[in-house]
Amino acid sequence: MLITQWKNYLVFKEEELLQMSYMPLITPDEIERTKTYYSHAVKGAIQHYETKAVHQNGHIIELKVTNIPIIVNGEIVGVYGIARDISREKRTEKMLLESEKLTAVGQLAASIAHEIRNPLTSIKGFLQLYKNKMKEINSEYLDIMSDEISRIEMITSELLILAKPQAHHFRYERVEKMIEDVVTLLGSQALMNKVNVNVQLDDLPMIHCIASQLKQVFINLIKNAIEAMPNGGEITISGKKHGSAGIFIQIADQGVGISEELLAKIGTPFYTTKEKGTGLGMMTTFKIIHSHGGTVNISSTVGKGTIIDLYLPISEDKN
Repeated sequence: MLITQWKNYLVFKEEELLQMSYMPLITPDEIERTKTYYSHAVKGAIQHYETKAVHQNGHIIELKVTNIPIIVNGEIVGVYGIARDISREKRTEKMLLESEKLTAVGQLAASIAHEIRNPLTSIKGFLQLYKNKMKEINSEYLDIMSDEISRIEMITSELLILAKPQAHHFRYERVEKMIEDVVTLLGSQALMNKVNVNVQLDDLPMIHCIASQLKQVFINLIKNAIEAMPNGGEITISGKKHGSAGIFIQIADQGVGISEELLAKIGTPFYTTKEKGTGLGMMTTFKIIHSHGGTVNISSTVGKGTIIDLYLPISEDKN
């Protein structure tokens, strides 16, 4: 049986809930995942998870649920379900995430324009050359033009991924490709700030993730590292497998560093060490990594730089 405290949120009467299965309360897309959590609880394991439920009037609400096995005389006789309505929190998180995306897009606008202008100059120059010498077409010029056009397509595609709303579907993706795309996207900003980005990644296993969200994490962290080195320097991005269960990504800069007192506040909404910052970037970064079952650790030395360690599991049960 399932004893539940969901009546406060779903507006069912207690006697109604006691006579029905939890199945009609869950949205169709969440049923299989919820059944998995429930089956673990039936076997004796306490489960904490988020799901979507159907209100009696038909609208969907977000719930944070804890399933606790009911044990009597050493036997599991039921599951006690405790739910909390987090719909408002989810809406707030979504608004903050979209706000941070818009901020990132705005800050990248100048460097993107610079990055796109370079290949366009090459293409324009070669086209002018063809107009003057139509009989002598150098295939090498065509290859360069094709490469530059592909680069423009890649940069604009990456920018659109940030700007457009994305479906939050977990898929198996390669972190190396995400980092490569972000480094290319931020290449001009790094160049203008005399920053060299050194990428040292092992052959990493694929992870279950939302690629657009992790790209936003890497953009936030690498952009922060660039801005922390006003006089230039080097960013080292390394990655390796962490045992058999996850991967480990490290982003290290040679910037101004952060004091121990200020370091403890990083990730707090609206707390920032930047003159024009909002503090939402790191808060969003922490939230995304935690939603992927990972962890973030930051260490820093004033005058020497900052090191950010990311751990991400190889596989998480997210459907």
